[in-house]
Amino acid sequence: MMHTLYGQERSVEPQSESQKPPPGKVESISTKSESSSAYKSKSVSWEEQVNLNLQNADAWKNYYLAVRYQDYSKNNKTPKTATQVKLDSILTEMKGQVPNSYEYNYLYYINSNYDVNAFSYLEKAYQMNPNNNEIYDEMVAHYEITSNQVQKKAFCQKINASGKYSANTMEYAYNTLQSVGQNGVIFTNGEIDTYPLMVQQEVFGVRKDVVIINLDLIKTLTYRNTLKSKNINTTYSGSDTKLIEDFLNNNKSKEVYLSLTVKPFVISALSGRLYLTGLAFRVSNSTVENSSVMYNNWLNFKKSSLKLNNLKTNDKLLNNNYILMLSELFSLYKDVSERIADEYKEAAKTIAISSGIWNRVETKFL
Repeated sequence: MMHTLYGQERSVEPQSESQKPPPGKVESISTKSESSSAYKSKSVSWEEQVNLNLQNADAWKNYYLAVRYQDYSKNNKTPKTATQVKLDSILTEMKGQVPNSYEYNYLYYINSNYDVNAFSYLEKAYQMNPNNNEIYDEMVAHYEITSNQVQKKAFCQKINASGKYSANTMEYAYNTLQSVGQNGVIFTNGEIDTYPLMVQQEVFGVRKDVVIINLDLIKTLTYRNTLKSKNINTTYSGSDTKLIEDFLNNNKSKEVYLSLTVKPFVISALSGRLYLTGLAFRVSNSTVENSSVMYNNWLNFKKSSLKLNNLKTNDKLLNNNYILMLSELFSLYKDVSERIADEYKEAAKTIAISSGIWNRVETKFL
C-alpha cells in the first residue's frame, strides 16, 4: 500500500503488533518532560504506528506531540519553522483520515496557539471526551483570554477535581502566590506554573489580588485587549524581555514579579533588576530590600510535600527552585544564627538529595 505523507510516497508494509510493540505514550510536557532526542525517537516510532493504521487517531496524536515537543527547551516552546510546517502537514493528514476524532479537534486547537477563532475545535473535542483532563488547561486559557470568569472558574474546579496536578505542584503554586506582594502582577511561563496558581485562586480563594499573566497567552491580541480593559497595559513585539520591560514602565503603580520558571534567558537579561522574594523575582528599576520578605515568606510557606521521597520527576525539578531562596537565606543568617542557617541548609539538602543534585549545590551551604 502506498501512502502520501508530506509530499513523499512511502510504502506502508503491514506488520503484526507482535513484531514491533507500540512505543511509550507521549505525555503532556507539564506531566513528564523528556529530552529532544527522546522525542525525536518517539516521533519515528509513532509515525510507524500511524503507517500501520491510518485510522489510529491515538497514534496520530502521539506522533504530533512527539514532533512538537522535540523543539522544546528551557528557553523555547515555539516550534522551529520547519517543525511547524511538519505539524501543519500532520494535521492536514489527520483531517483526511480522522477528522471527527477527539485527537484531531484537540490538536487543531493546540496547533492554533490559542487562536480564539479555533475554539470551536476545542469545544468539539471537549464534547467528545469531557472527562479527559488534558483539555482543561486549554479551556481555562481560552476563558482567561476572553475574560469569561464563570467558565474559567468552572474549569479550574474540574482541574482540581480531576487531580491533574499533584499535591506537591498545588503546594508549590500556593507558595508562588505567597511570594507576590499585595495586588502584584506575576508573569508565568507554561502550564505547571500557571494553571495550578489559577486553581488556587478560583477554587480555594488564595491570593485573588494577584494578577497572573502567562507569557504564551500574552502573544494573542485578544488577551492583551482583555487586560487593557482591566487597566493593565501590555505590548508585544516578539520579545518576552521587552514585553516585561515595557510592562514595568507602563504600569508603574504595580509591583511586577517573574515566576522562577520563566525562561532562563529572560531572567538573565533582567538580572540587574531582579530581587528574589521566594518562588518569584520582583522586577524593579529601584533597589528592593528583599531579605525580610524572603524570611517571612519561607515561614509562611506550606512545606509538607518537601519532605516526601516518592515524588515524580517533574515535582522534583519544580522543588529544586526552593534551593535558590534557601541558599540566599543561609548566606544571610550563617553569621547571625547557626541554628536558623542550619534549618535552611537541611531543607535544601532534603530537596537536593531527592533530586540527586546535592553534590552540585552543597558548596552554596558552606
